[in-house]
Amino acid sequence: MDCVIGLDIGTTGARAISFGPEGRILAEYYQEYPIYTAGPSHAEQDPEEIIRIVLNVVSNVTSATRGDIQGVGISSVLHSLMAVDKKDKPLTPLLIWADTRAADQSKRLRKEKGYKRIYSRTGCPSHPMYPLSKLLWIKEQMSEVFKKAHKFISIKEYLVRKLFGVYKVDTCVASGTGLFNIHNLSWDQKILEMLGLETGRLSEAVDGRTILRGLRPEYAENMGLSVDTPFVIGAGDGMLTNLAAGALKPGTMVSTIGTSGALRITVKRPSVDPEGRIWCYHLMDGYWILGGAINNGGIVLRWLRDQLGESDKQEAKRSGLGAYELFDRYASKVPPGSGGLIFLPFLTGERSPNWNPNARGTLFGLCLKHTKGHVIRAMMEGVIYRLYAIYRVFKQLTDENTPITATGGYVKSLLWLGIQADVFDREIIVPKIHEASALGAALLAMNALGMLDNIEDFQPAIDRKIGPNATNHEIYHRVYELSERLYQRLTGEFDEIVRIQNLA
Repeated sequence: MDCVIGLDIGTTGARAISFGPEGRILAEYYQEYPIYTAGPSHAEQDPEEIIRIVLNVVSNVTSATRGDIQGVGISSVLHSLMAVDKKDKPLTPLLIWADTRAADQSKRLRKEKGYKRIYSRTGCPSHPMYPLSKLLWIKEQMSEVFKKAHKFISIKEYLVRKLFGVYKVDTCVASGTGLFNIHNLSWDQKILEMLGLETGRLSEAVDGRTILRGLRPEYAENMGLSVDTPFVIGAGDGMLTNLAAGALKPGTMVSTIGTSGALRITVKRPSVDPEGRIWCYHLMDGYWILGGAINNGGIVLRWLRDQLGESDKQEAKRSGLGAYELFDRYASKVPPGSGGLIFLPFLTGERSPNWNPNARGTLFGLCLKHTKGHVIRAMMEGVIYRLYAIYRVFKQLTDENTPITATGGYVKSLLWLGIQADVFDREIIVPKIHEASALGAALLAMNALGMLDNIEDFQPAIDRKIGPNATNHEIYHRVYELSERLYQRLTGEFDEIVRIQNLA
């Protein structure tokens, strides 16, 4: 049986899945890696650690797959940045999207006269997560590194360089840097001139269906693949989710909650918001993705699990349930609105729609009657409220009223999906295959390798549909409006608390 591996390099872990005909899963393997946070604005990773885990997940899948592996498609997280020297050695850790040390640089960019033109050309609002701001920060705070660096690259480019000895990046990952012109699909020369950066210090930008050949023997052996195995360079994880959700046709909305979260629609030409609240990235030839992302999705519950969930880990062992299943059990006993408890889920700042890197997590309304279940449910509701804020922007820009397709880790929680259906007052459709980024990478590879003809016609099998509850929607609408007023009143206080945190 012919099959293709979808490799997904995420924020907190790597996953490999082998897919047979019609997207059937043959084998899969996942492994986490850490985020290092030396300070309140830091979010770094060890690129070598990620590479080791990527090789390991692919190796585990190839050994478990019964079939002929025709190729590998690559999905990766966007907005990562690292500097390497002429010998391909890292000069910096990998700075990921959650690193906000470039907040001052992004604030300056937003105030400059040409900011709107930069946004209209790149589709990227000014924010410290973007490599544009990070490069300015490196230039100002690590000037010797900026001068010495041979290339500035993402984690996907680092992997491609190791496996194939070339510096190439797909136009999707490139368009998530703030350095790439989404209209002519090339590095934006005016922005590079502003940075004092030559084009040669960036990778060659290529279409996502570009096939990479000539796998280095030592890595081929490590992964259990032939040196002739083609890799398809792929795209960013969120954009590939639209492909896997059967949402390449304009107007179909996709919701994702993994470590972070997003709402996205596919468009046939570059499009930006006059107010700069959402972004636009290139997926592949003929397709762009218009979307809004939140920094804080599943990472909120992961923080709760890791920092305050020791008793839950013990209970999970006793009951045979996972920690997140226990969270669902606790939260399901709490009514909608969490008993008047509101959580603003800004543990790593905010992206869309307000682009405030200084926003911080806030628990409001806490009293003695509240339990662990109230806190968990308030966290889940808080994440959905932030997606709903993006949804309201989409409603201003488009007339579409189609159902929402849900992807990502949160689809394992019927409670979380039900909260979203009630808050949005929309039907939520859940495909049978949940790991959409890996599937999207595999589908793109199948298309590039001639195994799938019309990629736009792909439609996933549906697992379930969840409709809204009108009574719950009224409750959530009231709480959401309160959470928005709370957010606005705290905006100035967020700046002050960040100044205090930076003194610690």
